[in-house]
Amino acid sequence: MLLEECEASLRSIQVDEPHYRVFPEFRTASYARRYQILCERLVERRLYGAASLVLSPAVAGAKSGEHRSLSDATSLRTLFTEFSAKLLAAG
Repeated sequence: MLLEECEASLRSIQVDEPHYRVFPEFRTASYARRYQILCERLVERRLYGAASLVLSPAVAGAKSGEHRSLSDATSLRTLFTEFSAKLLAAG
């Protein structure tokens, strides 16, 4: 998953709970943190073999290709390591 790294995606946001309760870890989490949790849970629950969240600033003011991950578990390196291991196992 690719997300623009900006103040809006990193800012803590509040939730409205008129119909159902929200998990505590989502109550004040930013959009970036919520996506990170999603990626981690998809892998934990074995729905995906690996998942990645990449944050990258808008190209206008940034170096081309500049990016980062919020954790090793959701890094591109981890995603491609898992992908290459699956390819080697299949071959």
